[in-house]
Amino acid sequence: GADWLVRVTADNPFLDAPLIDTLVAARDAASDAKPDGADATRPIDVFRSAPGRPVGYGSELVRTQALRDAASTIAANQFHHRVHVTSWLSVHGRIEHVPVPEAWPDRASWRWTLDTYEDLAMARSAFRLFASEAATIDYPAMVRLLDGVPEIAAMNQHVVQKRLEEG
Repeated sequence: GADWLVRVTADNPFLDAPLIDTLVAARDAASDAKPDGADATRPIDVFRSAPGRPVGYGSELVRTQALRDAASTIAANQFHHRVHVTSWLSVHGRIEHVPVPEAWPDRASWRWTLDTYEDLAMARSAFRLFASEAATIDYPAMVRLLDGVPEIAAMNQHVVQKRLEEG
């Protein structure tokens, strides 16, 4: 019965609460800024963090009704849109890219996703580095620690992100 869902994926283990808080605050600010009934036919469907963070760092705040609409609209030959859940909305919905705090370092060339063995090896090394902080560490602290051991981020730097249509 929720109006909004937070989407996190199992192949992106580098997640922290401050990012989700940022998305929720952006949704609330957008809602507060609209007068009643303004653009009610075309609401924002997805809030996601703006580019600049590592591939795989992120989550999305997704309007539940938008997911229902997408599920009933996606063509049978567009299986990749069902696998990736919000990709159809990226093409057809209203996406709001939410800026993260300016103090958060840009590391767009890093990979924090688990698509390959190299990604898994990097993640295991990173979480060993995070040690007892792993469950509560935030993005700036993760980057600060990994900047101190650059060979960890380099472990999967050569991996090319596959295109969405490739599944």
